[in-house]
Amino acid sequence: MAVRGITGKCFLLFLAVLCALAALLNPGQVLAQSENTRVFWQIDYDSNLTNAQKTEVQGAVLQTLARAKERHFAGDAIISQKIKKEGLNFPDCFTEGRPCASGGAFVLDVHNVDAFAKATFSNTNGEWKVSLSLWQEMSSTPVQITRTGNNLTEVMQMVAGSLFEMESGIEITSTVPDVEIYVNQKLIGTTPLNMKIPVGNQAITFKKSGYVSETWEFEAEKGKIYSKEVDLRPEETQLTVLTTADDAIIYIDDEEWGTSNQTKNILPGTHKIEVRSDTHHEFTQEYKVSPGTPQTMQVAPRPLSRSPYEVRHRGILKYRLSTTIGYHFAGQKLRMPKAKYLGRHPDIANDVYFHGISAALNYENQYFGVSFFRLDLAGANPDFSFAVADTVAKAESTLFVGFYPAQFKAHYTFWVMQAEAAAGVGLSYMRLTAKDSNNDDEFDLKQLAFSIDFSVGLKYYFTEESFAMLAYDLQFDTVKNASPRHGLTIALGFQLPFWMRSTEEIDAQDEDLDIEDDSEESDANAEDSAPDAEETEHEVEPEFVDSEGE
Repeated sequence: MAVRGITGKCFLLFLAVLCALAALLNPGQVLAQSENTRVFWQIDYDSNLTNAQKTEVQGAVLQTLARAKERHFAGDAIISQKIKKEGLNFPDCFTEGRPCASGGAFVLDVHNVDAFAKATFSNTNGEWKVSLSLWQEMSSTPVQITRTGNNLTEVMQMVAGSLFEMESGIEITSTVPDVEIYVNQKLIGTTPLNMKIPVGNQAITFKKSGYVSETWEFEAEKGKIYSKEVDLRPEETQLTVLTTADDAIIYIDDEEWGTSNQTKNILPGTHKIEVRSDTHHEFTQEYKVSPGTPQTMQVAPRPLSRSPYEVRHRGILKYRLSTTIGYHFAGQKLRMPKAKYLGRHPDIANDVYFHGISAALNYENQYFGVSFFRLDLAGANPDFSFAVADTVAKAESTLFVGFYPAQFKAHYTFWVMQAEAAAGVGLSYMRLTAKDSNNDDEFDLKQLAFSIDFSVGLKYYFTEESFAMLAYDLQFDTVKNASPRHGLTIALGFQLPFWMRSTEEIDAQDEDLDIEDDSEESDANAEDSAPDAEETEHEVEPEFVDSEGE
């Protein structure tokens, strides 16, 4: 607690314990306090003093302190009761205004007492001598006062007057706000601060988180005001720069700082961080270093060897499932040897061209795959006549359905293109609607057969998730005298984000790209360079390439 001084005419005033309180105290001790400052007085007598002289001393002390009571009210019955109950326990010595470790507990400090005054009274040949030492919270050394005279009351008044006029002032500002001010290891406030302090040797310490502490030592003289502007030096902070480029050189504010994954000290503030590498794109960013707390910066620059097409290529390979849907065109010389009308087979050998849609669901590994589901649905409006059951019929419409539940295929992906060949077995369904020219009755000719499909195709990937496909199909129905179908499929496809392959697996298998898998080494470097538990980690968003390589 800070001592609040009063200079000049206004003394630090005290409450003298009246005779009734003196009876409660140990002999030779007097308690005094004011409403601003509380001081405990310990009175010691020279061994040569008589009882009458001791009584005279008590009277002079009480008379002096009683005058202070007349100016300020500061009664404190609680302290009196505690003293009566617990007694007074003084330390044997003081160091910098605080009790020594060897001394007992300073009871008055617990009771919010600001100062300890020890006065020794002696008398030689009728002349009184008062030697007083005052220990205060904000003074590193005690104030010593000695006064002599024939009239003890006047000597005591001179001691009290001289003692509490001995003050100086301090005015403290700082270049950074809210610097904590400690006097004798006790926090008294933050900058800016103006206050009174006692005379004597002072040790004032300035502290702020993230800055190097500083101590101001001086001897305060009576009546002087001491000014100081505190300019604390920032505390260096540990900074670790982690990169994915093994050959990276780190530059801080255009000066070479060292290689990647090193920890060094740096002053707080905003710095320009550069990562330069022969194998990766250069990275530059303004980075704010906070004071006090170790920090980690992570940078992942884009490798120079990876073009946007390479990045897209790696993205393509990580997908396993895809779907396609598009336009299907097929032509064949229509024969329906399994169909019958009125118990007779039709005599058909005409060209028909189908238009429709084709859809498929695919699974793909690196070089092989399976179409779990492929459906071709197409129709045509032919214009021809044919003979069946001793009559001539006119064809009106044709429907074709091809279903292939399992087509096995092989493919190869180069850059953003993929070539594939597939073969599978399925079912084909053909229906021809015709009109009997004799009676104008419509009838249907139907044929269901096993079918074998062969196809080759080429895909172009717009992004790693979407592509266009062009495929050629050749289908054989397992029916005697049936003609094969052949046609084209133009489709759009989409990669499905399920059951995806890991990037590490792609790097290990893709020999064409010559991309090293540095995941284990990077993890090891990151672990070796990992900060302590109290460090904070700041992840920087570097020059990553998006999925389209743009």
